[in-house]
Amino acid sequence: MLQKVSGFIQSHNLCEPDSKILAAVSSGIDSIVLCEVLHQLKYTFAIAHCNFGLRDEDAEADQLFAKKLAKKYDVPFFTENFDTRAFATQEKLSIQMAARTLRYTWFEQVRQQEGYDYIATAHHSNDLTETILLHLTKGTGIAGLHGIPAKNGHIIRPMLTVTKDDIFDFVTEQRLIWREDTSNETTKYQRNKIRHEVIPVLKEINPNLEETMQHTAERVSQAEAIVHTYIDNLRQQSIKEAEDAVYLSLVPLQNATGLPVVLHELLRPFNFSYTVVLELVKALEGYPVNSSTRLAIP
Repeated sequence: MLQKVSGFIQSHNLCEPDSKILAAVSSGIDSIVLCEVLHQLKYTFAIAHCNFGLRDEDAEADQLFAKKLAKKYDVPFFTENFDTRAFATQEKLSIQMAARTLRYTWFEQVRQQEGYDYIATAHHSNDLTETILLHLTKGTGIAGLHGIPAKNGHIIRPMLTVTKDDIFDFVTEQRLIWREDTSNETTKYQRNKIRHEVIPVLKEINPNLEETMQHTAERVSQAEAIVHTYIDNLRQQSIKEAEDAVYLSLVPLQNATGLPVVLHELLRPFNFSYTVVLELVKALEGYPVNSSTRLAIP
């Protein structure tokens, strides 16, 4: 376990040995293992815990558990209470999206104020698999197929290479204690439904599903980088800004392979849906294009 995480950190250049890390800790099994791994690998870290006010006494117990964990490791402890339901209503978000927004916004505030280099979350390869399947189910472009990035700005995920089975083996070996979130068992949440009802069926076909998904995600990420380079070059040739509008020149796009996908990527900053792009491509079929042909982008 330690060797896998250490190797993953180095191979993906997640952080330096002397980096100061803010560990996101829920008090569940994954984040408990994250703390123990950081401790054994001798990283300087602190614990940050969010109380979203959604589980009453259980939430209070999780908060207290995280505080005691910080004492165990003799590291700084940061915590915050949120009125997640009120925020969700105000911002017209789902409870889960509201909690995610509150969590990462606060983590970044603490990171900057307290001088930490990175925020570490306890996402693992099972989370990666669930995310990819969820994106595929809802519909996604190439970005959705790489799942959860190992590094995204100041956010790092050092445990992305380990499975849930690895985590259970590690807590047994180290005799670690954690708190179980009973909401993880209900299938009323989409991710849990995929976890409990879809993935077991897929693992009958491929017992090494998590490893396969991780390798696929890495290849997709590399392919995405190639696509981004191509799109960026094409954007410089085709999109021009004027005082009154932004214009898309159609000439550089005449010989583009996979025009709907290319056009969707070019127009993504302007919030064009793929459906609208398909309609646009259809409307442009047979339209005469010359050096002065431009499309105004609203």
